[in-house]
Amino acid sequence: MAELVQGRIWVLGDDISTDHILPSRYMAEIRPEELRRHVLEGVARDFPRKIEAGDILVAGRNMGYGSSREQAILALKAAGIKAIVARSYSRIFFRNCINNGFLAVACPGLPKGLKDREVMTIDPGGGRIQVAGEEFSCEPFPEVLLAVLKHGGLIEYLAVNPQEYRR
Repeated sequence: MAELVQGRIWVLGDDISTDHILPSRYMAEIRPEELRRHVLEGVARDFPRKIEAGDILVAGRNMGYGSSREQAILALKAAGIKAIVARSYSRIFFRNCINNGFLAVACPGLPKGLKDREVMTIDPGGGRIQVAGEEFSCEPFPEVLLAVLKHGGLIEYLAVNPQEYRR
């Protein structure tokens, strides 16, 4: 996952909860196509129709607060969202993203005023983000987290690296 990630952005605000990402009435749903139809409808009812595979979400502070539901991340993945860049995350949500092989980058210095559909490039290993003609620093991902992401999540990583489980 050390390669660059690039996509069109959708700008969200602060305090996006797991219920905003996937309303609780869909938590029992397991079909990816159905999850995709409802992702982020807690932000805007038409949001699921706007997003395309490869898009990136940009959020403010406290992204993913609320419950520890992994279904929110599964819905984002089902919709084809590549990554989230936020000023800060709920600790459990951030960990659930990594555990499920979903790139979530913390960038406290990300500027306000970014516009929907601008193109963003993320270098998770190098700790750099480019958008709107500017470059911003973020915390670089350690090699082990890059490896977890590359394998598609923690379980998949441990399946091919069982020695890491025994540490």
